[in-house]
Amino acid sequence: MAKCKTDCIERPLSLIFEKLGRVVGRHPCVFILLVLYVAAALGAGFIFLQEREAHDIEDQFTPVNGPAKLERAIVVENFPQSEEFSQLRLVSDGTYASLIITGLNEENILTEAAFNDIIELDRQVKNIKTGNTFENLCAKTNGKCMSNAILDIIKYNANEIVSSDITYPIHNGVFLGTTIGGVELNAVSSVLTSAKAVRLFYFLDEKKTKENSYWLDGFLKLFSNYTDQKTVSVSYFTSVSRQNEFESSSDSVIPLFSVTYFLAINISVLSCLRLDCVRTKVWVAMFGVVSAGMAVLASFGLLLFCGMPFAMTVASAPFLILGVGVDDMFIMISCWQKTEVDKEVEFRLAETFKEAGVSITITTLTDVLAFYIGLLTPFRSVQSFCMYTSTALLFCYIFNITFFGACLALNGRREKANRHWLTCMTVPEASGNDFSAHISYAFVSSKKSSANEKAADAVNKLGYPIIQGAVSTIAVKTLLGASNWYTNLIKLSVTTLADLDLKGKVPLSGESKDNYIIINLQAALCEWGCEKIINTKSGAADMWQYRTPCEKEVFAQQKRVM
Repeated sequence: MAKCKTDCIERPLSLIFEKLGRVVGRHPCVFILLVLYVAAALGAGFIFLQEREAHDIEDQFTPVNGPAKLERAIVVENFPQSEEFSQLRLVSDGTYASLIITGLNEENILTEAAFNDIIELDRQVKNIKTGNTFENLCAKTNGKCMSNAILDIIKYNANEIVSSDITYPIHNGVFLGTTIGGVELNAVSSVLTSAKAVRLFYFLDEKKTKENSYWLDGFLKLFSNYTDQKTVSVSYFTSVSRQNEFESSSDSVIPLFSVTYFLAINISVLSCLRLDCVRTKVWVAMFGVVSAGMAVLASFGLLLFCGMPFAMTVASAPFLILGVGVDDMFIMISCWQKTEVDKEVEFRLAETFKEAGVSITITTLTDVLAFYIGLLTPFRSVQSFCMYTSTALLFCYIFNITFFGACLALNGRREKANRHWLTCMTVPEASGNDFSAHISYAFVSSKKSSANEKAADAVNKLGYPIIQGAVSTIAVKTLLGASNWYTNLIKLSVTTLADLDLKGKVPLSGESKDNYIIINLQAALCEWGCEKIINTKSGAADMWQYRTPCEKEVFAQQKRVM
């Protein structure tokens, strides 16, 4: 029975990534320079950032073809705002500034002292000058600026607020429901007895957009540093206050980019840090985060070049890109560490790409498709966010395969040349019996699958020899330290070489065999804990090489007794 093949997609992709890994591993500098050039060129699109910023809250956060917009268009067509301003005909918030004045400690504000302060506030607002005065910019009715009803009723005389009987909510045909709040009425009639707040409006002509913007900025500057009066407390609001708050919120996120990327670099470096100055991957971790940052730079710059609006919601996208990019980086590092260290760099990178390429491709594909589907939403702010994020994810994927893969290859070359991670100077090789210097090498070169199995394999290989060498060295040093006992021991242990069979470890000529003596006990200890003495085949005893402290002591003693 024929077996069903389920790797018809994975296998070809793995082969493609394997070939790509060999190319990147063979020419890493080319890919690094190419990515840097692309990122720098596309990043120039940020010069259009201010032009592409979309600040219209209504346009960005309401449905593009929502029924409310269609209905408002019908109202504007049939009931247009004429030269004579009327608040009742407004189909939007309009362009205005507003003050809400309350009594201190929630006291009654319908007092002469409180209205003296209110009249003074009104005077200060109308005296704001930013190249144009309020009189030049105000919305007018019958040739006069739209005034506040409560001030018209008292004729700008604070004494009138106490002496006048003001009915609520309508007084002489004027609606006061939007002007006075927190009211208490006479039990018999609708006359006001007390109120907690008074609201003043200052409407501007919507046609003078640029001039209005300057005047509203002046209004905000005046009251942002304003202190409470003796009898009242002041709160302020304008038609652009929400817009300014949104912009300031997005601007406040930008300084967090550097903090976030700094923390990501540190966490990545700590995760890839090793005690071995050659095998540690500090630079690899740093450039993995840099790769994600360049992906944001290139993708955002490309879309700004293309004229894509930059909504306020896009400011949070780089944090998401950073998380995905660092995740792919750790996947590639994990696959790299599973490769055999004695192989050529291009073959190691090919195996890494073959193992990691399919997984990061699938995750990137699902993320990109999910965000591109988000373009179908009717909200422009969501459309901008999805477009910028999905494009950045695509660039992050490409940069991880090319730029970060090339960084892995360069780091692999450094490791193969046994160079220090910081100085790139060649690190001296450890001696043959310096087992502790090779613990990290035994770990990374182990063919076991999991980290625990690699650690156990390294201990099994090196643990016993390390303990064995340590015990033998301690034993010999102890014997050498006890001089009197050691001298007697030498006398008991010395014998002629003719009576001692060292199985070829001391290859002396037959003529000098009877004249050379050796310490039997010490040689036996060295046979237990040390490697064989290497003969340089020069025939001279002083040319023998010794590679352990034990062998050194044996040879020194031989020379003394010869």
